[in-house]
Amino acid sequence: MIESEAERIVELCIGNETEITDEAKIALVEHICDFAESDIAKIEQFQDISTKEGLISTTKLLLSGKIEILRDTGTDDEFSEFERRLTLSTVDEFWMQHIDHMAHLREEVVFE
Repeated sequence: MIESEAERIVELCIGNETEITDEAKIALVEHICDFAESDIAKIEQFQDISTKEGLISTTKLLLSGKIEILRDTGTDDEFSEFERRLTLSTVDEFWMQHIDHMAHLREEVVFE
């Protein structure tokens, strides 16, 4: 789930751009912090990263760290809420992909 959420967040900020701009990295940091509801990401953590895979990997590490922090120091309610948001976001992404695939399939099938 963390992997797919990291990919979703990076895709949302970077899209299909070949060059990763500083503005895209700032947007990525903001999205990560918004999702985690805390300041777990800083622009400095992404400065030396120039690939989409690197951004995904770093985002995944930050989200995993948030889970560990909540597991160790947070309440059960905080941990459950973050886990619920992560799960729902992942299910939502897969559902949207499914709908897109079904729409594409419908366009490809021609009844005569």
